[in-house]
Amino acid sequence: VTTEGVEVDFEAQVTEGLTVFGALAYTDASVDKFRCPQGASCPPLDGATLPFAPEWKANIGVNYAMDVFGDKRVDFGLSYTYQDDTQYDLSVNPLSVQPQWEVIDATIALSGPNDRWRFALLGKNLGDESYSTNLLPGGTQRGVPRDDETYYGVTARWKF
Repeated sequence: VTTEGVEVDFEAQVTEGLTVFGALAYTDASVDKFRCPQGASCPPLDGATLPFAPEWKANIGVNYAMDVFGDKRVDFGLSYTYQDDTQYDLSVNPLSVQPQWEVIDATIALSGPNDRWRFALLGKNLGDESYSTNLLPGGTQRGVPRDDETYYGVTARWKF
């Protein structure tokens, strides 16, 4: 097995209230030489992509914060996530490949003095992109994350 790659993360405060952040990862993960057990029937796996190793993953986002009502703060956040095709089975079954996917999330939050409390409205997977985090061999079952479909929510936090 050979795995090579690079990952870059960044966060930049562009202006007093504007922050941009992101990450980019490239992975080249493959089977060098597969030794099939004696007497077993194995597909040709030399050079096959390793399971759970998408070639590209990326995330970029922006957050804008501004003071309101004197000692409170409003945050507006938007993020984009991308993941390349992902093989979930070493046998390289085409039914076990999750095609590339993209997700956009958004948040609007109001925070109190010293960030003691925070209420946020959020929207996840706004493009309603269906994707899997695991596919069993043959594609007969799939694992899905909570944001496999668009959903909206409210979060509340209080520090004491």
